[in-house]
Amino acid sequence: MSWTFFEILYTRFTARFSQTTYLFLLAGGGALAVAAMGPYAVLIFTPAVCAVALLYSLAPQQVHRWTFCFQMSWQTLCHLGLHYTEYYLHEPPSVRLSCSHLAEEE
Repeated sequence: MSWTFFEILYTRFTARFSQTTYLFLLAGGGALAVAAMGPYAVLIFTPAVCAVALLYSLAPQQVHRWTFCFQMSWQTLCHLGLHYTEYYLHEPPSVRLSCSHLAEEE
């Protein structure tokens, strides 16, 4: 099977187009998260960046265990932070913080 010039050009264009589309979606989603949640957006970005780092740095046999442990530890720390501010500091929990916690669990 021989490839024509237009088939090669089309496949290279679609590959680059899809990569740039994902980059623009990532940048737009990050900007929207920062605009909507302010400094609490760090609570969403931290587990996402760490999960990607774990996926790229671990062997396929170890990825599931380490990613699961990290995500559960992160959610536990967020739960403890919410309970600490609500019960020990007697402050009402922030709506943004509660919403970010719900988004994290999904």
